[in-house]
Amino acid sequence: GELVSEVQMKALFGEGMHPNADVMIGDFIAAGVRPAAAVKAARLGRRFPTFINDIPLLTEHRAALEQFATDHGRRPSKADSAALMETVGARLFERTHGRTAEDHRELWSWIGAQKSRVRHPVAGYDLVFT
Repeated sequence: GELVSEVQMKALFGEGMHPNADVMIGDFIAAGVRPAAAVKAARLGRRFPTFINDIPLLTEHRAALEQFATDHGRRPSKADSAALMETVGARLFERTHGRTAEDHRELWSWIGAQKSRVRHPVAGYDLVFT
């Protein structure tokens, strides 16, 4: 057995490409194959899907985190991040529902529901049966 490099694992599981895709694509291009066709030849199966997660809560929270870092000259702590999420979430909850959240639980339930809308592509599943 041959040792598998990190680059090869990323190509296979991260991009759905042949583990030696970089070398293969370079060889194809050197042989006169168009770059797009060379990439297609190194791909294993269909291209992994990409999702656009345009969720206002997450977009505004990310902007608030960046503003915090600019204002304070440091990255926000987990507590700072949670406080910013609550502030942004409360504002968006009110904008969405036309009222403030009844309590902390309702607000965080709504925030959790918004965060669960994020879609991530999955390369595959590993199942083990005993």
